Amino acid sequence: MVVLLLALLLVAPLGAVPAFAADDHVVSRGLYEDATGRLTVAEVAGMAFQPAPAIVAKGYTASVFWLRLEIRPSATGAALVLRVRPTYLDEVTLYRPDRTAPSGWRAQLSGDRIPYADREVSSAALGFLVDPAPGGTVYFLRVASTSTILIQAEALEGSVAAMRDRWLDFRQYLTLSIMIAIWAWAVNDYVLRRDRVIGLFVISHFAVIAYNTLIMGYGAFLFASAPPGFVDAVTSLWVLLSGMLSILTGTTLIRQARPRRITLLPLDGMIALGVLALVLFFAGQVRFALQLNAMLVLLVGPFAIVAVFTTRIDAPPGRRALRIAYSAQSVALLMTMVPLVGLSGATSWNLDAMLVHGLLSALPMFLLLRLRSLQQQRRAAEMELNLGLARQQLAIERAQTDLQGRFLAMLTHELRTPIAVARMAVSALKGPNEQQRLIGAAFDNMEGIIERTAYADRLEQNLLEVRRERIDVAAMLATAVARSAAAERVRIDADALPPVTTDRQLLSVIFDNLIDNAAKYSAPGSTIGIRAVPQKHGGVAGLRVAFDNKPGKAGFPDAGKVFEKFYRTPGAQHKSGSGLGLYIVNGLVELLGGTIGYGEEEGRVRFILWLPC
Repeated sequence: MVVLLLALLLVAPLGAVPAFAADDHVVSRGLYEDATGRLTVAEVAGMAFQPAPAIVAKGYTASVFWLRLEIRPSATGAALVLRVRPTYLDEVTLYRPDRTAPSGWRAQLSGDRIPYADREVSSAALGFLVDPAPGGTVYFLRVASTSTILIQAEALEGSVAAMRDRWLDFRQYLTLSIMIAIWAWAVNDYVLRRDRVIGLFVISHFAVIAYNTLIMGYGAFLFASAPPGFVDAVTSLWVLLSGMLSILTGTTLIRQARPRRITLLPLDGMIALGVLALVLFFAGQVRFALQLNAMLVLLVGPFAIVAVFTTRIDAPPGRRALRIAYSAQSVALLMTMVPLVGLSGATSWNLDAMLVHGLLSALPMFLLLRLRSLQQQRRAAEMELNLGLARQQLAIERAQTDLQGRFLAMLTHELRTPIAVARMAVSALKGPNEQQRLIGAAFDNMEGIIERTAYADRLEQNLLEVRRERIDVAAMLATAVARSAAAERVRIDADALPPVTTDRQLLSVIFDNLIDNAAKYSAPGSTIGIRAVPQKHGGVAGLRVAFDNKPGKAGFPDAGKVFEKFYRTPGAQHKSGSGLGLYIVNGLVELLGGTIGYGEEEGRVRFILWLPC
């Protein structure tokens, strides 16, 4: 906000410039356009001149313009300075009456193609010392330039001209100071965050600073020993670079808010035309390149407004900020650029707006990027805070999991010992009977629950390691069935199977749980089927193993919950169990790179396991 207030203070005094008009000693102004550029002052002196405004604006043209200036002397006898602005005009030639000259006129040159040391008046503005006769003298001013034709010529007393120069220098120094401060912020922000848009702004704003420094007339002072034409060429180059890079930076910022693609096409086209302008410059078509650049700067604002009003996401700095900033920037640039391309007359605003043209384009972009940077930093801080909280929560959960794991390990160890002792005591009783069988089955269930609980805990803590080896699946199925209490009800169809490379122990746990699940919840005395066949899955060779059984009292499980931890069907509550068997199967199958699915087919429960070979 401080920068914005300084900029407003800088721009506001521009309106006070016409108050100095009474100091101007030019009595009348006439304008003549020489389309050929070949007329001499003697030839032009006899031409009919049109009345000229205080500020002439003709846009980009190859024509040479002549100003006929009738200047009255100062009432105090003070020396006068013919002060000409802007300073970027290429060649400004003053013709003053001189009876000793063959043509009757003596020429004196100035302009940004003239070395600083060769200028009659050393100042940021172009100037000539004039000494009109008591009744007034007619002077001719010839202006030729590859840049836009914008001319203000005033005859001022030396002290007034010096005051104007000091006032101009103050505003120019203030402008450059603000722009350099903005650039320093951008460099610092880019070093800290390495943001692409900020990086582009660092480059484009440097070009704008260079352009402003040169357009303000300081190029002649900085490159005082450079050959004629060097400052003019460098100024034109930086004008083109600043325009193209500014459009590129703005388009990149707008693109992050995802406007409709069709609205970006004109902006992308303008970037390409900016590159074309550079090509034309190096090809020697300087005036055409500068004219193209000026049209791009004039039109980019309206097209940017269309784009920002079609944005689809509220990315930093926000759609509202984008719309306000680009609308304000477009109005300011239109007020500045329309006369420069020759579409309207010029006022003192247009002449002095060139002083702050860089600010008019850079300040809204700076405010947007500053707001964007603050929002991104705020979001980053929030993310960092959330990440810290998440890490803290994760640490708590890990501590709880570790505590639970150690408690579970202790509990399973302590339970296994008394169960083993009790089992030995029961087996020592004389003669097998039904009670012994029931007690033994109860012990088996208790050990199964303990084993599954421990396995589920190891699975969740990623403590299981996969040790792959080539395995005969048919043999493993036969072994698993033999261990089952319902071995006599199981029918295996697993002929001519290729070997599978997987973990033997984990696959054994999978088979045991699937067979145990089928035996426990199938109809009493019903057949349990196991069928294994080679089958590709997603183009990968593997084995498909189907386990099916007729459901008992527990009925069919819920397909959406069957692999959830602790899930048991309502009808299975009469059976002892942990609800962990199929949960463990699902986790182990995923660990081995396979798949497991559940379905109902012809009134039978079916689990289909697929394992890669």
